[in-house]
Amino acid sequence: MTTRTTESGGGPPASVYGITRPGLADAEEAVRRLRGDTSRLWSQLLQRANLTGTEADRDSLDRLIAVMADTDPVLGLCAQALRIRAETYDKLSAAHAVIRSAE
Repeated sequence: MTTRTTESGGGPPASVYGITRPGLADAEEAVRRLRGDTSRLWSQLLQRANLTGTEADRDSLDRLIAVMADTDPVLGLCAQALRIRAETYDKLSAAHAVIRSAE
């Protein structure tokens, strides 16, 4: 089982079963892969989500995903994939915590 803890040692692990929770950098990379040079589009998405692009919290990613989903169908699918990754990580992290507490 692959598990890395967060640098602070608290909170959910950074990687659970080889999966990491996506962040804004992952979202930007996904948009770049879809659209190529995305500096203008990325800036627009951040502005609509009221973000700077340096945030690292879950709510910021959720806001960006909501904006992406409302932009166009292709970005909507990208947003859905990011949401699935985030939810998968959250559920695996919770399961991992339960298993670790039972050991």
